[in-house]
Amino acid sequence: MKKYVTGMLISVVLLFVGVNAYAEGTSLALKFGFFIPRATSSTSGFSSGLNYEGAIGFRPHTNIGAEFSVGTFSSSSKTSSTSTSTNHITTITTSTLTTSAIPILATIKFILPVAYEAFELSLGGGLGYYLFTYSSSNESNTTSTSLSSNSSLGYHVVSAIEVPVTSGFLLGVEGRWTYIDGDFMSRWFGLTVNGMFKFLL
Repeated sequence: MKKYVTGMLISVVLLFVGVNAYAEGTSLALKFGFFIPRATSSTSGFSSGLNYEGAIGFRPHTNIGAEFSVGTFSSSSKTSSTSTSTNHITTITTSTLTTSAIPILATIKFILPVAYEAFELSLGGGLGYYLFTYSSSNESNTTSTSLSSNSSLGYHVVSAIEVPVTSGFLLGVEGRWTYIDGDFMSRWFGLTVNGMFKFLL
């Protein structure tokens, strides 16, 4: 299955190269928002984290767009435990697990025809490659930290609304549902909500 998805991801990247060759318009976007994990067996207890992305988009057709983006998000889970020694001294130990990711995403968007030119609606989906870093720390009298890393493939569905401010600048809001098909630590399902600043080149 992973080999199949990897082949699809490579095909999408090649498609982007072809799209760029025939694109009528190119855009750059900066996105800032939150990654909100859905509670599953692997994400239970993890908090929402900040999400940052940079994206380049192409518009080969009035109603079709393509986007390639790279970003980062993180999420953490904290648990506490107590222990009491024989001389009645209580120690509280706090353990924190933090997951950080660099998503590399390829997305095809369909721009919906609307009766008003004051805004633009789009729906789409695509594939992603995620580079994960995990860090865990235990805090009591001392602090210990361990690090590990992994990579996973993912799928996403996206919806956005964009409002032109000037002929070359747009503001927008984007929502993206993501499923990341990795091992126990990198299997995520969640919502990313971004504010967007787009510049037309």
